[in-house]
Amino acid sequence: MSTQIYTIPPSKELERIAKSFFVMEHTESDLQEKYLLPDGLPSFFHLSVSEDIHAHFLEVEEKFVMKSGLYVGYANTLMKFTHKEMKIIGVSVFPIYMSILLGSSLSELMNKFIPVGTVIKNNMELDILQNASPSDPEELIQLIERFIIGRIRQNPVKEEILDIYKLIIKSKGNEIRLDDLTNKTGYSARHINNLFQKHLGMAPKQLIKLARFNYGLKLIGELNKDKNLTQIAIELGYYDQAHFIKDFKSVCGKTPGELLAEKDDFHKNFNLY
Repeated sequence: MSTQIYTIPPSKELERIAKSFFVMEHTESDLQEKYLLPDGLPSFFHLSVSEDIHAHFLEVEEKFVMKSGLYVGYANTLMKFTHKEMKIIGVSVFPIYMSILLGSSLSELMNKFIPVGTVIKNNMELDILQNASPSDPEELIQLIERFIIGRIRQNPVKEEILDIYKLIIKSKGNEIRLDDLTNKTGYSARHINNLFQKHLGMAPKQLIKLARFNYGLKLIGELNKDKNLTQIAIELGYYDQAHFIKDFKSVCGKTPGELLAEKDDFHKNFNLY
């Protein structure tokens, strides 16, 4: 049996905060190896495993061993993980809100998996989540949603960083630069960089590149006889296909063609767009 995964849209109250909930399950004892591409979205998840999961962020050589528990994770590079029997129930959160949820800078989370209890302490709702059973995904999702909404209500998002984030996501990373952000917001480049490092864990240029990469992934997934990679490259604002392929590979270590040739399309379940 292959790994089963499905996504669930967030409630109306949570849709500005999270992209989707996800449930991932593998019920057999065979060793599996999976790859995740960087989608620019940190995750908050409940993990139940028969044996430890080994995660490896390839470009930065960060390695983590995860037991059953509650975790947060965030990546801007390709990640490989190996597992046997497991069940993961979690949510992909827009990064601005994850920094509020954790009460700390996302730069400390980049390319890591961290037990939530080491970041958020003495929280009764978190204790309930830690001890919740994964047997009922719907109930666990409701607990996660209630926890997130409660945390966000206590700590409202800063509108200045939210506006800049929306500009980049709406642009899909195409034809937008740091100069454009300073002109549209009136903030200095230094101020914007500081905001991004604190609230998104990366520089504006990196988010722009990730947005462009993820929109490219979406377009590649929609390839048909009427559209080829050259047309996708042009739509993304590249001068030619070669520059598109080079940029794409710099993010995930694979060319679009190599990705299309893979039988395992697990990565398609997680995308910014």
